[in-house]
Amino acid sequence: QNSASARKSAAPEANNSEAKKPAISDEKAAYKLSEKVSYYVKATNAYGGGVLDGTSSWPDKEKKVKAGIDKKDYRVIESWLYFSSRPYSSLSNNLKKALKVTEVNIDNIDSKAEAIVASIDKLLPVWEELEKYNKMKKYEDDNGAKGKELMEVFTPAFNQVNAQYKALEAEIRVASEEMKQQR
Repeated sequence: QNSASARKSAAPEANNSEAKKPAISDEKAAYKLSEKVSYYVKATNAYGGGVLDGTSSWPDKEKKVKAGIDKKDYRVIESWLYFSSRPYSSLSNNLKKALKVTEVNIDNIDSKAEAIVASIDKLLPVWEELEKYNKMKKYEDDNGAKGKELMEVFTPAFNQVNAQYKALEAEIRVASEEMKQQR
């Protein structure tokens, strides 16, 4: 069972310990908890199952991209309809909206959301650089050296975000079911 501890922002005391936070009413806490879970559900719904999850309309291209990432082949990172950095950016932005609901905590979800946002923040600049690198055909200038270097960062970061997402999505599903049962 998820327990939501109610909290409100308060300035820290002079000795750097956190000041006591006034409790919010049970009704308001329930509303804020529902709001926060809804934001998390919207984040996962907007993201979908993730890219490269076997649902592509282009299964051959998906297999090629998956294999390319595993082999750290920079040429598979290009911006195309199904595989681009945009869903990850959107996921990060939507998770940040949920994390802004600070009156209640869902510790097991909030901590996973914070971790995935941090991981996406590290992944996106590399991904976007790879997209530009391939779009501009910069690999022709350096025989792929920069692409290979970027893939050394991209591949483990990409795999980490996807693993973190699976764990987060499972927790959100549980919280959503608990909210439905409480209605």
